[in-house]
Amino acid sequence: MTDLVTLRRYTRARMGVPATDDFFTDAVLTDAINLAVNIIEEEHYWPWAERVAPSTVTAGIVAKPARWRATRALFTTVGAELALLSINDLYASARPAGNNPQAWADNGSDIVVSPIPGDGYTLTHIHYVSPVDLVADADTPDLPSSMADAVVSKAAELLSAREDDQTARAAHGNDYAKWVQRMLRSQRRSTGPLKVRVRPGGWI
Repeated sequence: MTDLVTLRRYTRARMGVPATDDFFTDAVLTDAINLAVNIIEEEHYWPWAERVAPSTVTAGIVAKPARWRATRALFTTVGAELALLSINDLYASARPAGNNPQAWADNGSDIVVSPIPGDGYTLTHIHYVSPVDLVADADTPDLPSSMADAVVSKAAELLSAREDDQTARAAHGNDYAKWVQRMLRSQRRSTGPLKVRVRPGGWI
């Protein structure tokens, strides 16, 4: 993974500014890099931000994990996926107690399930997390090193706006937009198992 000190070096190199430039201090670059990481994370639900963890149900409520951004799916102990409902539809339906949950909804602060299982029932929670700010030089973002230039491009765009260099800002912004499209395309590539294809008249 590409650490913070390397991302600062890449950003300075892209902008053509020395490490001694008092307008682009380490603190200024770190803020721009963290903002860039957050902007990238908001572009899509990226696989590197996905987490799988057990979640315990208490009184029909599942507490959202730390750094929770969105829930992708919830599964029961027997592997059945809960259906996603609006919070109004879930509360409008009967919520009998003591049964395996079949549906879930987000009420803003927590996740509500129905029917209501006994306290301590465990669900498998697949969710996305928000990024953690990079602070120490050795801190690394979740996204792969192969996509570090997306962070650098966005950070350079933000910093160019700070010095009111609209030409450079547009150039960095264009590079960032290309990176986002490249990243989105990479998520659509199939890595499924191979299937044997038999031509008509084949001997298999």
